[in-house]
Order: sequence, then C-alpha cells, then structure tokens
Amino acid sequence: MSSENKRRARIASKKRKLNALLAVTDLNDSDGKRRKVEENFTDQPSKPNKPLRNFKSNKNFKSKTNSNSKPVLVTSINPNKLRVEGDEYLALKARLRERKKLLTQQPKFSLKSVGENALLSVEKERRIPLFMSDLQSLMLYCTVGGKTPYYPDRWCTLLKWNRLTNVVCLVLDGLGTNFLETRKDELPWITSKFNFLEVVSPSSYDATVAKDLALIPISQTQIRKLRDDFGTVQEAVMKNEVWNTVKAMFPITNRKSTPAPAPPPVFPVTEDTSTPVEGWTSLKLRLLMNVRQLVTEDFPIPLPGVEEHVKGYVFTRDEYHEVHDGSPMFSIDCEMCFTERGKNELTRICMVNENLEVVYHSYVKPESRIVDYLTRYSGITAEHLVNVNTRLKDVQADLKRLLPPDAILVGQSLNCDLKALEMMHPYVIDTSIIFNITGNRFRKTKLSVLSSIFLKKQIQVQSHVVVGHSPEEDAKAAMDLVKLKLKEGYQFGDVLLGGRIPSIHEEKIEPQNDCIRKDFVPGHDLHLKSRLVSTITKTAKKAEKTVSLTVSESKAKTYETLENFTSEVKVFQKGTDHKDVLEKGKTGAVEHDFSITHLDLSTTPPEKICKRAEKFCKTMYSHTSSNGLFILILPGSKEETGAAAVTIVRPPQLEN
Repeated sequence: MSSENKRRARIASKKRKLNALLAVTDLNDSDGKRRKVEENFTDQPSKPNKPLRNFKSNKNFKSKTNSNSKPVLVTSINPNKLRVEGDEYLALKARLRERKKLLTQQPKFSLKSVGENALLSVEKERRIPLFMSDLQSLMLYCTVGGKTPYYPDRWCTLLKWNRLTNVVCLVLDGLGTNFLETRKDELPWITSKFNFLEVVSPSSYDATVAKDLALIPISQTQIRKLRDDFGTVQEAVMKNEVWNTVKAMFPITNRKSTPAPAPPPVFPVTEDTSTPVEGWTSLKLRLLMNVRQLVTEDFPIPLPGVEEHVKGYVFTRDEYHEVHDGSPMFSIDCEMCFTERGKNELTRICMVNENLEVVYHSYVKPESRIVDYLTRYSGITAEHLVNVNTRLKDVQADLKRLLPPDAILVGQSLNCDLKALEMMHPYVIDTSIIFNITGNRFRKTKLSVLSSIFLKKQIQVQSHVVVGHSPEEDAKAAMDLVKLKLKEGYQFGDVLLGGRIPSIHEEKIEPQNDCIRKDFVPGHDLHLKSRLVSTITKTAKKAEKTVSLTVSESKAKTYETLENFTSEVKVFQKGTDHKDVLEKGKTGAVEHDFSITHLDLSTTPPEKICKRAEKFCKTMYSHTSSNGLFILILPGSKEETGAAAVTIVRPPQLEN
C-alpha cells in the first residue's frame, strides 16, 4: 500500500473513531434520561444523573457492552492529537469541543440524604418532609451564592450556581401530595419529568407560601445581633418555627401553669451579679427542640397530612399550657425488647424529676410475643416479666396523670423512647442535640460518653453481675447533663458553637448569662417580625438581580400584605384568569433573573385540573432558559402535605 493510501486509511479510521465516540455519548445521554424517567414513583429513591466525564487523553478508543447490552464508555481519544484534515473531520472535532464546553459550564443539582428521604418514591412510613424554608434557602443561594446567610446544604448540593441563567418558580395552589399520588396516570409529563419531594404545607401552621418564601432573616445590620443572641442566624429562624408550628399541632392553651417551688441546685451556682435585661427570659426555653428538629430527628408529632406516621399514638396530655421558665422538667428513659410485630416494644420505663427522684418506674409486658429480649442492651430477661401485668396503655394513662400540662421532657435520643411509649409531647430537650463533641450535627455521641466527659461519671458499665442499661441511671444522667448546660451556658459542650469541652479545655468555664427575647415564647405574636424584616427580593436587588412576581387575583392580597417584599419586586403583575397569569408569567420568566408565577387552582373543576396543571408546568418549564433552575411547588393544605420538584433545564444539545 502506498504512503498516500496509508495516510487516507488513518484519517478514515480517525473519523470512524470520532463518530463512534459521539454515538456512544449520545447513547449514554439517552440511556441516562430513560433511567431517570423509570425511577419516578418507584420503591427506591431516585438519584440524580451523573454528568458525563470530560474526555481524557488516550491513544485508543474502545466501547464494550455490559450484561444489559447498554453501551459503556471505557476510554476516549484526544482530538487535539489528531491531524486536522478534511471538512468532515473538522466538523466532528468542533462538535466534541462544543460538547466538552457545555459539560464544563453545566450547573449541577443533586440531593443529599435528607433530600432523598423526602422523595415521594420513599415509603410514607420512612419519608421525612422538607420545609418551605429549605426551598427558600435554595432560591437565596441561587441568587447570591456564598453571601447567603444560610445554605441549602442540609438537603441538597448545587454546583456552579453562578452558571445559572435564571430561576423560575411556579406555584400551583390547591394541589399537594395526594393529588400527585392518586392521579399520576393523568399527569404523564409531570410525573415523568420530575422527582417530587414532600414538603410540610404552610397551611398546617397557619402560614402562607408567600410569607415562607418571601421573608428571610438576612438584614446585614441585624445579622450580628442575631448571632450574638442565638449563635447562628439559622437558629433564630428555626426558633420562630417552634412557636408557629408546635401550637398548631398540639392542643396548647395560652394559660400558664403555676410554677412549682424551685428544687435545690445539684451543682454549686456561681454568684451572678449581672442584671437580666427586661423582657428577656432564661436559657431553658432556648434549649427546647423546634419543629424542624423534631421532624429531622424523627420524633413522633401530629404533622398534618402524614398522620399515618403516628397512627395509634396518643398525647401525653389532653391539654397543654404554655411552657415558661418555671416549667418543670422530667427525664425519661425506656428499655425495649424486639417482638414478633417486627419492632421494638416498651418493656421498662423510668422517669425522674429535677431532684433526681424517681417519680415513676415500671416493667411493661408487650401485647406481642417477645422474640429477642435484647438483654445485652436492655438488661431484661424473661424472669423480669413473669408476674408483670402492666401494659402499654396503663403506662400511657399513668404518664397522663403524672405529667403537668407544661412539663418539659428530657432524655437522650428521646425520639426512640416516645416511639416506644407511642406518645407525642410538644416540649422536649434532647441531650444528644444540645451536646455536640463531633463537630457534625448528624453524628451523635452516646450518653455514656457524655456522662464520662461532662459529669465525670461512668454509667452503663457492664459486668458479670450487671448486664444491660439501667433506665434510672440513664434518666438521671440525662437530667444532670441538662442542668449542667443550664448552669454553664448555651455554648457549653457544643463545639459547633465554639463551646469548650472539659476533657479538652481544662480551664474553668465561666457561666454565661444566656437569654432570648420573650417574643420567642409561645403566646407572643411578635416572633421575628420586628427583628427580621429582610426579604428575598431585597437580597436579589442588592445582587443586582431583577425579580418578577405574577399571581392570580385571589392570591394578590397575600403578597400585598408583605410590603417589604413587593416594594423590591421589579414587576408585580396580577392576572384576571389563568390564561392571563400564564402569559404574564412567561414574560416575567424570560425577562428577569428570578420569577415567581403563582396560580390558584383550588377552584378548578376536578375533571380539568390535571390538564391545566400539565399545561402550566410545560409552559413555564419551556420558558426557563438553558442552564436555568425550574422549581415547581404544590403547597398542599391543612389536610394534605405539599410537594416540590427542582430541576435544571439542560441545553438542547444535552437533552436528547
């Protein structure tokens, strides 16, 4: 073969390789898209598609087929090393260059474990919904990036936020999770396009989508004050959620119980000569878990729309009073055995008061047959339950009788104890939350370790005589830890707040006069209104981003009451009907960096609602630019939890 023929053969071979490379990448794209569609509404949480890897330098290109006959990219070639000859070859090279550039500029959105646990594809019993504030934090991050006062990294990851071209938010009022799950066959485009997350409905705690998305605690002049008072801005926001939501879910009246006489201090109290500021109250209320924490930590609460999580559970009281500084604390610890019901059931309980006196202690015989006594943990054997006639319902009745209406329950990972009791309580202090020595909120330290470090006491010590835990010992240790925290201050024992750990920092830790304002106490209506006046539109304006708001007339008043929000909106439009709202919303999405289109479908006839929902979603999605973020919110109602979907609109070259 002549040298010219060899040269032509080499060029032809290179063309074939490039064509094969493009074919394989196209197949990978279409296969990934198909898998994403199949994952919607399945039994397993779906995972975001992984971006294609950048092409690396290799001399050879090979493709092979796996067991499912799906093309797999093994290696690739570097077009820069090929000799540029012929128009066809140059065109192929240009396509690869363009594709690589698109991939490097593509913003990427993915869910963390918290987000995956909220997917509708997860079983209801295991699903943990997000909050509307979680969506707000994502919108803020998309707007100002690292300048946001709090991040969406609790539940998701967004890479290359500055590559986003616009953010389009569509709210369809009157729809929720039940609508998606019962009529998904009538929503082929929506259910195939998005992976939906369950969201706590603002209606369940007498709030609105407008308020939850608009108002944020990011006033630059107030951030320092909030950090001084609460440690972090996030905490100030969550403290507001305590009183907004707990009172809506539990039967709490505005009355206060008469404070019981204060017990003698267990620890020596250092004399405090400082005078508390008028209108402030103690640290005890600040340690109470808020609703977001209760949901995240899997506590049994009567969350509207997901009552099946607590089916058969009862309240610890028929009626509660407002909690206050004088409210008594009771520490509870339970031991469980594994039964044929396939779950741990209560077999022993101990409750102590602030004086460390045992006020209730009992063995309990489960209704179901015990399969495993878990003696190595519970310390319980068959002999302990031989003459026991106390049942779970008896314990529930006893606790209802013993606990005051404003009692604060204390414990280590108290969610497990309340689940064993099949009871719900609004006021909780959990030692696994208020003490943190790991530097990670999601890594808990065992009670025995906390007791050893902070109390200098060894508990749960097993020997040939003592096997398993003592609930009395554990309950007393938890109470001692809380009382120590109240003495030493809010930051004490929490490395994330800069607090000292005795075993690490040997210097004496001086008590701190930790307080919070009374407008965070149940029964007060101020909440954060006077202190947290910033809005998402003000943040966008500071970042030189424009915001468009288009709403149905029926929802206009909800936004008009938020003057700080609407005053910073570039365009505020009201639609006379659905068609008018949609047309104006399309314009807002195209012309502005961030747009909200809020349509009210609550009065739409059932036979038309699916068709309209599909149409509205398709329209607004199509008006989201390439590399834009599209957010769909179905707010739900008092009886129905909400749902949300988040996705990045890929460029046409990567959609197919």
